[in-house]
Amino acid sequence: MSAPSATNPPIAGYLDVPIAQARCPGVIEVVGWSFSTSGPIDTVEVYLDGVKLGDAVYGQDRPDVVEALSDTPTSSCGFHGRFRVPDNDGHASARTLCVRVSDSRGGSVTFERPVVVVPSARIEACLDSPRHGEKCRGFIEVSGWAFSHTADIEAVAVILDGRELGRAVYGHVRLDVLAAVPEAKRRCCFYERFDLDDDIVTSDLKTLTVTITDSAGNSVRFERSILVSRPRTSSFEVVGDVLEALGLDRFDLKIKASLNKWKYRTDFRLQSKNARFRKLGARDGLPLPPVALVYLVSGQHDIETFYDRSGVIGAESIRNILAKNGLDIARFASILDFGCGCGRLIRQWKRLSGRRIRGTDTNPRMIEWCKRSLRFAEFQRNGNASRLDYADEAFDFIYAISVFTHLTEEMQGFWIDELTRVLNPGGYLYLTVHGRTRARALPPRERQAFEAGQLVVVNKRLVGTNACSTFHPEKYLRERFSRNLRIVDFIPDGAEDAGQDAVLFRKP
Repeated sequence: MSAPSATNPPIAGYLDVPIAQARCPGVIEVVGWSFSTSGPIDTVEVYLDGVKLGDAVYGQDRPDVVEALSDTPTSSCGFHGRFRVPDNDGHASARTLCVRVSDSRGGSVTFERPVVVVPSARIEACLDSPRHGEKCRGFIEVSGWAFSHTADIEAVAVILDGRELGRAVYGHVRLDVLAAVPEAKRRCCFYERFDLDDDIVTSDLKTLTVTITDSAGNSVRFERSILVSRPRTSSFEVVGDVLEALGLDRFDLKIKASLNKWKYRTDFRLQSKNARFRKLGARDGLPLPPVALVYLVSGQHDIETFYDRSGVIGAESIRNILAKNGLDIARFASILDFGCGCGRLIRQWKRLSGRRIRGTDTNPRMIEWCKRSLRFAEFQRNGNASRLDYADEAFDFIYAISVFTHLTEEMQGFWIDELTRVLNPGGYLYLTVHGRTRARALPPRERQAFEAGQLVVVNKRLVGTNACSTFHPEKYLRERFSRNLRIVDFIPDGAEDAGQDAVLFRKP
């Protein structure tokens, strides 16, 4: 195939990354922006020496472009892609990169860059955020992934205009990375939020540098030009404060849910992905719930990620902590999924024949769907703070995934006592909680309280919803949850499906 040529000038744009003569170690990262005055952008094709590598993803927000060009028809004019380069015999070689942007009317424009492709780096990495040209108000969130072929990742240093902000926390699990990069290690992601001091928060373009180093001394560096300014109160935040003052903040949640529902209806790529997954069917052969129920549980609409990947990894996390302590879930005669939702985890136990498997949840829609679709188990609805309809000492094993993360201290006290009541002597209780990693995103005052061993609850009025977030220091768990239970194991970030700490209790 010959390299694409440019036609029709109504398409404007620029290729930010890679720059001319950039050295690309086995992977080429493509970042830029474009828009058309004759129709919406249709494709962003990437070629290397005339051979197509793939399509970049179009539609990312570029506030810097909007600020510089007042006639930009859309703020979502950015594109980004990461493409593996075919083998080049282990030698550096000069190549020509072409990015062709086409609109729905047949117009197109091509950006070219001479690049040098070098042998694959010993560290493979990607910086997801901030994006090039992103506007950061008062803080910077740094996230991405990296793994070394020869050693362990040792540090992820973050620098803004020569001033070191600190290091991002490395070792998180992200399901989308595992799906897109099969050779990546399980815990290969990093994240940190950096609150900016007043002396560096100015409405100005700054250079953010993220350097990733492994224990063998190999390193890789990313640079992003970002806009840094002081935070301002948006009209949405003002409306949120007013609604909270009037006791209408749950109404605010309904507004946000409606907006997200509309966003999904316009995301044709995700709709198509969900439709393909439904057609193929889940690997366990069980029915898949409506996307509306998936959103109620997780706040996102990707069915495949939530069930086929997150569910499998969630079950694996449970098996791992049990195995570490000489246990096997198959040995438990009776199992309770407390807060079962629409069956993401409980469906993983379908093959545990001869076991009494139960699920309970406060949402009647979830329970009705589970009763119709997951007939190997039994389901009941429970109240927000009412006695479970189970006899004393009814279960050998109980688990609650991301349930206590949305409860106030009073409700937690009630439910820990109730779960202890229905747990057999010698039985085990598995909980996941927001721990130190998640607490890093808290504002300074709440983070200080967490570090002092205090329970932190955000948005108490919205208890029981995903908007209410509760953070549990290990010290608090050991002091408050051990009245009638004994902590057998505590694994920071051990619940890999939820990105939470895993705690295993035993009833004496």
